[in-house]
Amino acid sequence: MKKVFVVLVMVMIGVVFFIGCDIDPKNKMYTLIDNMDCCEIKERTIELDEYYENVKSSMELSYEVRAYYEDDEHSNEYGGIYLDHNGILNLCVVGSNRPFVSEYLIYREVNYSYDYLCKVKDEIAKVMLEYTVWMVSICEECNRVSLCLEDASKIPLLVEYLIINVSLRDNSLIIYVGENSFVLNSFTNDVARID
Repeated sequence: MKKVFVVLVMVMIGVVFFIGCDIDPKNKMYTLIDNMDCCEIKERTIELDEYYENVKSSMELSYEVRAYYEDDEHSNEYGGIYLDHNGILNLCVVGSNRPFVSEYLIYREVNYSYDYLCKVKDEIAKVMLEYTVWMVSICEECNRVSLCLEDASKIPLLVEYLIINVSLRDNSLIIYVGENSFVLNSFTNDVARID
């Protein structure tokens, strides 16, 4: 009787543990999107002169910010940098370090360092043909790697490959599935979009 009770308790613990586990962890590694624009495009809300002044001041500040984060001590805190719809510098940071104060700087706390995103992007670039990837880039605003591929059935295989080779983390990919809409013009080596 005691053995049956112990086995029953162990089975119940196992069931509770099994239910609490995410059976397929790969399903939360990426987000599928409907078009190639991973971020919402926002309209400028200020006058054009003010926008250009913001861009000028933000760009001057960006050199100092980049120099700080290129230092090995702080590179793991840097998540990227971009200008928003009003020309203000947005600095993505991992953690809470805020070394600069400026009206032309907005801090955004993010999950992934730019170094990590570069490793993921570079690893995808090595296997683009194998997984039908026709574009890969880093979206600093989304703080994720954005990629376009043709064959949706390749997504689980690519995710598995990235888990093994770069320790892919939760929701660090944005994926668009569709035909390649870019061609290389062989005369000029320029990329043109087919619409």
